[in-house]
Amino acid sequence: MAGPPKMRLPYAPAASLRLVPNDSGTAQSAGSAQESDAQEESLYRGIAYAPEQWRSWTETSKLGPDALIAGFSMSLDGGQPFPPQADLPAYIWDRQGELSLTENECQLLDCSLENLTIEQALDGKLLTITPKFTLNYHTRAYAAQLGEIRLVSSHRFVADAEGKPYPLLDTEDAGDPVLYLEDPEDTSVIRQMIHYQGLGLKKDYCFDYHIRQPLLRHWPIGPAKGVEVRTVTVLEQYTSYFMQRAVTCLPGTALWVPAYAPVSWGWSLRVEWEQDNWVITRRKLMNPVVGHDGWQLPHWQGNTLNYRGN
Repeated sequence: MAGPPKMRLPYAPAASLRLVPNDSGTAQSAGSAQESDAQEESLYRGIAYAPEQWRSWTETSKLGPDALIAGFSMSLDGGQPFPPQADLPAYIWDRQGELSLTENECQLLDCSLENLTIEQALDGKLLTITPKFTLNYHTRAYAAQLGEIRLVSSHRFVADAEGKPYPLLDTEDAGDPVLYLEDPEDTSVIRQMIHYQGLGLKKDYCFDYHIRQPLLRHWPIGPAKGVEVRTVTVLEQYTSYFMQRAVTCLPGTALWVPAYAPVSWGWSLRVEWEQDNWVITRRKLMNPVVGHDGWQLPHWQGNTLNYRGN
């Protein structure tokens, strides 16, 4: 028996990463970093090191606890690191310990929530908001890519005139935040990935994307099918992990690792149908906050497509 029809959202998936013009998008001198490289071996986060190398570092306590991983699994259904094994290469991902790491620099210049609006779409209205993050990325140590992994804890539902709720999206059963996806055909774990940035360059990038919720009087599929909708509620908390991956000659010898501490934001909105129009009747925004626990590897099980109320 054929399953329910796919619900096509009335918008194209947004991937609106923009390069922000600045005066520093040219090669910069690595200066003291190059001088120090001549005196000692250059070590890099996210690059594979042979077992004899990293074992000697751990035996002499030059690496902090949990600073090495054997790999990092990233898929639409899960993301988690693997512990190192004695006979396999491992990757440095954390900055703890006594080892001197030659690193790129990533700085968050500005972050905001913008464009909270109800706008017209092809077959209804859309509730939209645009989180915006401007970062300066200086590849002072190695050529690399920069991108974002976006996780969310989400609860979206509609209610009828009597206030009875019908779920649209609910990730509570996952326990932890899940990977945020909007389009079943968009299978990218890393969002808004930049092209490789050469060694010694310093550029500003604006990560801005639209989060959208359709507003429909009659829902076409799922538990709310056929219900005359009176209210639409969105309760979500997002975490953006800005990640980098070094350019290496051999495939599989570099991992995506954090370039910055995770940034969290959220919105709590209720929209009601009043006098033949949608009106925002509840509005609470959690402005972006940089995590105080330092750099973290993202961890998730599942994605928002798995938790839709279809």
